[in-house]
Amino acid sequence: MAEEHRMAPGELRRSLLFSIVVQLIILLLASLVLDGGHLLRMCLIAVAAHWLTVGIILARRRSALTRADTFMIRLAFLIYIPIAYLLAEIASFIGDKLGL
Repeated sequence: MAEEHRMAPGELRRSLLFSIVVQLIILLLASLVLDGGHLLRMCLIAVAAHWLTVGIILARRRSALTRADTFMIRLAFLIYIPIAYLLAEIASFIGDKLGL
């Protein structure tokens, strides 16, 4: 079982703010890539997945967040980008094979 730790006042707010700033920077850079918006779409999917995860974490354990929860709130977005890209490539490959 994960070790619980008491969050310092404002730690959740700082984690959320850090996450928002990182996402805005990544989205800005992704929007500048000239690939027809493919990377930006992957980043937007990652943003949606991240905020869904944050919502679930906060709904379930807001008063007793673990270190893993704090990490997920801060940086899970960066993990979701390659996952979204790989899933999109797999879906594209399957679509090509099926003629869709």
